[in-house]
Amino acid sequence: MSGDNALKSNVPPKVIDKKDSTPFEIDHTGFVSKSTASMFLSPDLSDVTFVVEEKEFPAHKFLLVAQSKYFRAMFLGGLKESNEDKVVLKETNSSAFHALLKYIYTGKLSMDGCERGHIMEILKIAHKYGFDELVKAVADYLKTILDSNNVCEILNFSRLYPLPGLTMACIAFAERNTQQVLTSQGFLQLPVSGVTSLLSPYRFHLCAITVFRAVRRWIMAHKDLEGKY
Repeated sequence: MSGDNALKSNVPPKVIDKKDSTPFEIDHTGFVSKSTASMFLSPDLSDVTFVVEEKEFPAHKFLLVAQSKYFRAMFLGGLKESNEDKVVLKETNSSAFHALLKYIYTGKLSMDGCERGHIMEILKIAHKYGFDELVKAVADYLKTILDSNNVCEILNFSRLYPLPGLTMACIAFAERNTQQVLTSQGFLQLPVSGVTSLLSPYRFHLCAITVFRAVRRWIMAHKDLEGKY
């Protein structure tokens, strides 16, 4: 062994004290998010166009697949849509789908100024296309706008999908505002199952006369159902 090699072999390796090292991480998530958002409705590099109520929406499969099991199955599961440039989505509201796409590309969705019906359509298609976090967020928002006029409509909606947390919030609101809810126009729009749920004496501790009046009012609004129940 030469002298130089001998010297090198005797030099202890440099030990880096992890306590003295400063963590360093590049975080450009804001820039990446902004770049992704710029692709919203852009035909650039678009590899699929959705047709919803005769309106066309250019999109990018990789974003859809990354965020939704529904679209993952559509484009990677061997379905015919995986090889098509245009995909027609039936039973989907175009305005709500526009909002959903914006959420996919930006991660944001403003509820300000939105009509309740539009918000429900967004929740409906978010549920249909498997965007669970958006479903939860919209359901949480609906809890904050409950009032005596809309609680029955939202309750019925929550039972259809189902959204148990939202259902419980509606029931709790109705328990606190029983008289206003039972005399609202929304109460008359409930199906039989919804009426039965709200008028349960075990739930609201309602007296018989209150139940009778509410049922009579509902029946008068649904004379076409007379004799069926």
